[in-house]
Amino acid sequence: MFHHTPGLSFSGRVVEGWERFIDRYTWDWFATFTFAQSKHPEAADKVYRVWMHELQSAVAGNNYRNRGRDQVRWVRGLEWQKRGVIHFHCLMYHRWNLNLCQQRFSWMREWQRLSGGFAKILPCDSSGAVRSYIAKYCGKGGEVDCSENLPVLQRGRTAVRA
Repeated sequence: MFHHTPGLSFSGRVVEGWERFIDRYTWDWFATFTFAQSKHPEAADKVYRVWMHELQSAVAGNNYRNRGRDQVRWVRGLEWQKRGVIHFHCLMYHRWNLNLCQQRFSWMREWQRLSGGFAKILPCDSSGAVRSYIAKYCGKGGEVDCSENLPVLQRGRTAVRA
């Protein structure tokens, strides 16, 4: 049975649930993706998925959709900047560790090419420190979603490299 912190509001419990879910995984990268101009959320999502498709292809080959274990897994928070433009914060991992098999700076440049915005990708050495950063968007009017290939773990288990 899931136990939550007493006294939390509904939105606080949703945030806490996302934090616990995110904390079950060992993440490689923490990324921020911005856009130069305002984009509709669906258009912003499309740019992200094109970028992710290119990363998936680089990591696992063009046929990555049929290679489940070789895919990059992610969780993403969407937030509206004060200037009214969407930006994303993401956590990503791969069973081979993205820090060992990919160059972050080339993927930051690729985001800039696709979106016209800014990208910052850092090694994620403390998922506990960034999980709240992603999860908080549920309580701030933003959204949190995750890749369909993210393995579901039993409560209390932590993934190392699924």
